[in-house]
Amino acid sequence: MITIKSKKEVPIQIFNGRTYYQYEGRYFTSGTRKMHRDVWAFHNGEIPKGHHIHHIDGDVTNNDISNLQLMEASAHLRMEGKKRHQDNPEWSKQFYTKGIELAKEWHRSPEGREWHKQHGINVFANRVVYTLNCHVCNNPYKTKIVNNSKFCSNNCKSAHRRLSGIDDVKRICVVCSTEFTANKYNTQTKCKRGCK
Repeated sequence: MITIKSKKEVPIQIFNGRTYYQYEGRYFTSGTRKMHRDVWAFHNGEIPKGHHIHHIDGDVTNNDISNLQLMEASAHLRMEGKKRHQDNPEWSKQFYTKGIELAKEWHRSPEGREWHKQHGINVFANRVVYTLNCHVCNNPYKTKIVNNSKFCSNNCKSAHRRLSGIDDVKRICVVCSTEFTANKYNTQTKCKRGCK
């Protein structure tokens, strides 16, 4: 294949009687058809769905069949993306910064919130129901959350926290000046019932 300039100074290549044009250094195209895909399909048959045709040497003007390789689309996009980020670190930084900002904007939008709501409902609906025993009352209960589930109710969860003493603080009785232990969420100011 020989690349020549058309009357409009646009590079062209001809394959199998069809003329392909290259605009702004991109792939050679003829309407919606891409030359490298047509060349590969001519020699190997129809391109399987979900696959791309890769230019092995990275030169999009080299559409010789020996330079074309069939690749899964995901693998091809991953490879090309990695190369682009390595070749142009400044572009890569701008790409990620812009992507992060656009993602934040979308997640805050009504559409983003609705997507997350539906996604959460779908994920939770498909979870398996497990039967576990409560760590406080030992009664069995059902849950879809296994990793952090220990209690059958908020009452048992609160009882466990009180029994663990994690919220206990030392106080001085306002009547007899004796030090006593109380829960920090309790308003108790006296050490015992006798101190009134």
